[in-house]
Amino acid sequence: MAISNFGGDNNEHLVRALSMLRVAAQKGSEGWRRDAECLEMDTDLFFPVGQTGEGWEETERAKSVCCGCMVRSECLAFALATNQQFGVWGGYDEEERRELRRSMRRRSAGRRMVG
Repeated sequence: MAISNFGGDNNEHLVRALSMLRVAAQKGSEGWRRDAECLEMDTDLFFPVGQTGEGWEETERAKSVCCGCMVRSECLAFALATNQQFGVWGGYDEEERRELRRSMRRRSAGRRMVG
C-alpha cells in the first residue's frame, strides 16, 4: 500500500488527527480503540513474523481489516505519535510508517525554510 493511497500528497487530515491524539493522550483517552474493527480479532494477525511468505500474507490480511475500519486515521495517528515500531496500525506496516514519518518530516522542514 502506497502512502498516497491514504491521503495523497496532502496528509492534513493525518496531521489534525495526530494533534488531537496528542491532546487525548495527555488526558489519558484512547476511546477510539473501542470502535476499532480489530478489537475482537487475534492480535497476532497484526504483528506478523517476517515480511515474506506467510508474514507477507498476514500483513495483507491485517491491512484488509484496516481498510474497513472507521477509526483507521486515529489508529495510524496513534502509532505515529507513540512511535509504534512493529505491526500493522491504521493499514500501514512498519516500513510504510517509516516512509510516512520521513515524508512528514520533509514537509515540516520545508515549511520552516519557507516561513
